Amino acid sequence: MVKKAVLYSLAAVIAVLVVLFVLRLTPAWDAMLPPGAHRRVDFATLTLGDKTNVYLVCPPGLCANAEAHLQSPRFALSAAELRAAFEKIALAEPAVTKIGGGGGNLDLLQRTPLMRWPDWIAVKFIALEDGGSTLALYSRSVYGSKDFGANEARIADWLAKLSAATD
Repeated sequence: MVKKAVLYSLAAVIAVLVVLFVLRLTPAWDAMLPPGAHRRVDFATLTLGDKTNVYLVCPPGLCANAEAHLQSPRFALSAAELRAAFEKIALAEPAVTKIGGGGGNLDLLQRTPLMRWPDWIAVKFIALEDGGSTLALYSRSVYGSKDFGANEARIADWLAKLSAATD
């Protein structure tokens, strides 16, 4: 009797896993994990609080209410050229969608590879007085309280590719 109960339980678990796997391969999975409404990030008033599933890159003086994880690099490009180079890199990544932009801003949504959790990425391109430019980046997970370094890894990868492409 106990063996039958264990077998039935195992069969039920396998059936649930098969259903989840099949759903994962369809657009229905993304609908089950919606990213929420798009909201433009105002870097000047942004606060991070105690969130651990975010990563912020900001130039000095812009993010007055949040301590950046990394200071923004400077680029010897105009802000428009920097934006074009950044968009090319970001949109070449898997599961990245451009959600909005304009006024020096760019908003992206990227879904994680395996489970397709949605993450928002906000970018602000900033012209500098010397003719160069910099940017502010804010990457954040929609779900959970930990991201296991995914937001930091994403931004570090994109900045490395951007630096290599603009040298």
